[in-house]
Amino acid sequence: MKITLNTYVIRNETGIDIEATMRKFRNDVVGLQCHEENDFGAISNAVGIVFDRYPSVSMNTDAVIHAALVEMKVGPESHQDMTKKVRCYLQANSSHNREDGQLFRVAKGPGGGLCRWSEYVEKPAKK
Repeated sequence: MKITLNTYVIRNETGIDIEATMRKFRNDVVGLQCHEENDFGAISNAVGIVFDRYPSVSMNTDAVIHAALVEMKVGPESHQDMTKKVRCYLQANSSHNREDGQLFRVAKGPGGGLCRWSEYVEKPAKK
C-alpha cells in the first residue's frame, strides 16, 4: 500500500490529529501484518506441496515459483506480487551449505537448482 501523508493523516479543527493518525496507521500495519502472515503460510504450504510432488528432485527456481502459484490458484491480479513473495520466501530459506540450517539447498550448474536439504544426498566424488 502506498500512502500520501497529506491525504492519509486525520485532521481536526486545529490541524493534524497525531494520536488519531497514529491509531489509524497502527491498525493498517496490523492488518498488513496479518495479510503477510497469511501469505507466508499459504506460500510455505504450496512450496511444500511442490516438493512433495517431486521428492529428491532439484528444480529451477522459476519452476518452483510457477508450480507454487498454480497450487495457490493465484490469479492475474496478484500474480506479480505473489511471484515476488514466493521468490523472497525461497531465497530466505535457501543456502549452499547444509550447516546453515535452511530448508532448501540451492546450487548452480549441473545438478543445481532447489531441493530440500532433508532429501538431498551428496553424490560421491568421481575418481
